[in-house]
Amino acid sequence: MVEHPALYVAWKNKLHVSALAHVVIRDLRTMEPLTYGETGLVQLFTPILQSYPSASLLSSDLGYLEQHCTCGRSGDYLTILGRGGSKKAMTCALNAEQYIQKGRSC
Repeated sequence: MVEHPALYVAWKNKLHVSALAHVVIRDLRTMEPLTYGETGLVQLFTPILQSYPSASLLSSDLGYLEQHCTCGRSGDYLTILGRGGSKKAMTCALNAEQYIQKGRSC
């Protein structure tokens, strides 16, 4: 999710949500917010950049949010389980990667 500018500290496949970000897990059918431990679509928010629309990013990733990581850090942490859907979505980052692999510039 390179389109999202906030950084997350990774520890044992967990992404710690920084003070500059907010994560909501959404139900796949209703888009309603889910509670801790429930799996759904990952939506990321940040007020860092206001020059382009990255304040809210609804991903196609499936994951869940938890509290009280065993590493001792306070705050929420995110676990990504994988991509939702049956085919690979073409994101800006994936499109750029294809150009790089072919040796062409964007």
